[in-house]
Amino acid sequence: MMLLQSAEPTLSDKDYAALRTSSSPSAVASSAMYPACRSPKFDEDEEELADLKLIPGKGRAQEFSEDALMLPKSFMDLEVIFEQMLKILASAHARRKKHTPLDSLKGDMASMYDRSLKEDHLRQITALVPQCLLVGHSWTKDGKSYYRTVSINTAHLNLRPGQEVLHVQCLADMKSSLRESMLSLLRARHSEFLQANHIELAVNPERISQWHADFDLGAVQLPATELPPLPQVQAADSARKSIKDFTVEITPEVEAAFEKHRAETPMPPGMRQFIRDSSKSAIGLQNIEKLRKHELSQFALQQSFKAADEKNAETTFRSAANSLRSYFLQRSTKVLPIADVLKALLLSKGLALTGNLDASNMVDRLVDKLPQFFLRKKYATQGEKVLILSSEPFPWYKSREYPQ
Repeated sequence: MMLLQSAEPTLSDKDYAALRTSSSPSAVASSAMYPACRSPKFDEDEEELADLKLIPGKGRAQEFSEDALMLPKSFMDLEVIFEQMLKILASAHARRKKHTPLDSLKGDMASMYDRSLKEDHLRQITALVPQCLLVGHSWTKDGKSYYRTVSINTAHLNLRPGQEVLHVQCLADMKSSLRESMLSLLRARHSEFLQANHIELAVNPERISQWHADFDLGAVQLPATELPPLPQVQAADSARKSIKDFTVEITPEVEAAFEKHRAETPMPPGMRQFIRDSSKSAIGLQNIEKLRKHELSQFALQQSFKAADEKNAETTFRSAANSLRSYFLQRSTKVLPIADVLKALLLSKGLALTGNLDASNMVDRLVDKLPQFFLRKKYATQGEKVLILSSEPFPWYKSREYPQ
């Protein structure tokens, strides 16, 4: 059966497509020579597309645009939530509040957009575009717990130094990234659907311009990632325990010191009478022994506290001496006004001096315990000054030994 009742040749599919898309003069001349006609293959393709229920067919020459692909309602809702979140976080960034509490973000979403923001939305957004947002944590005011914070990740935005206001294009690019991630997910699920139900279709997922009519968009679930867990606050045991909660090892040295302390400390008359009366019975003797053990444990605890205080005081003293010596060396002088010395000690890390009086007492200790190094002297015309007498290492200094 002849398709055309003409002696003129029939165009192939390839030649016909070239004629329709080319704008060269030769192509125009050729189109005048050959009448516009198609082979039956084109009609068969259109019938096949109709049988496969593609939504809605717009022809083979349609441009492949992402805007033509429909998104499920949950995807579109998340896109709107993400855009509104970006506006709030960008406003906070402009006010230099770069770590917005999640609860504050939820309140702003409810008041400004009448929308309920949930942690599930944040988990879905971080799964789709992990490079756009930073989810962190911070302390509460009382320091007893942590709360979650959200901010825009500006590390990949290539901002100018000191730029506080995010450009509108930056927010648009982040929204486009979310749209592309959503479409990539839907394309992958659509390809799996075609492979399972229409194996004869070999479609490149990136070239899909419409979804199959039987493909259930609403069944595609948004991915979600777990948010980083909030750290657990561990209260300092030393601040919460009472004295009776501490246990101290009773060594023979501690017990000997306790007996010496009891012998040197006069016993109150009431305690002496109690021991005399209690020693007349077995239960009384047991009570006396319990009392002795209790006093011994309290004495050992006090000794441990005293040793710790002395160790801390010695550490503070040595830190102050090292800091003052370094300050003299930095200034390249051997004489400094007392005001400069006090200021240097107050600014030294690790000393925790409360004021000029505390710093002045520390200077007196340094002069008293290290007279060969420091001297505090008052001049008639120049006022009070501190002198460093030697730049030699302090007595507690130990040179570091290196392996040979």
